[in-house]
Amino acid sequence: MYRVHLTDEQRAELRQRTRDPTIKARTRDRLEMVRLAAGGLPVPEISRLLQVSPQRVRFWLRRFLQEGCDALPDQPHRDRPGPLTPAVLETLRAELARDDRTGTLPQVA
Repeated sequence: MYRVHLTDEQRAELRQRTRDPTIKARTRDRLEMVRLAAGGLPVPEISRLLQVSPQRVRFWLRRFLQEGCDALPDQPHRDRPGPLTPAVLETLRAELARDDRTGTLPQVA
């Protein structure tokens, strides 16, 4: 069982990070895991509430306990290429440069 005890400073940092409008959803969930664990909820309950496996909850709680809030943000996935490959980008640029029309983002997509 992971015991998470937060100082007042850590609680304030969690609150500040959670309210950041640019935060990614997975990072917010990880911060919520820490907050719920600090509130005394057991891992299975946190897992059920956030709809993630208990192993993932334990993983992120352990990371927080070892490294603090800086260990929780979502990082780019190194082995997964993005959907915009160089070939796709070149095709998109050529299509956009083809004529003078303009379009909305959904139309371009």
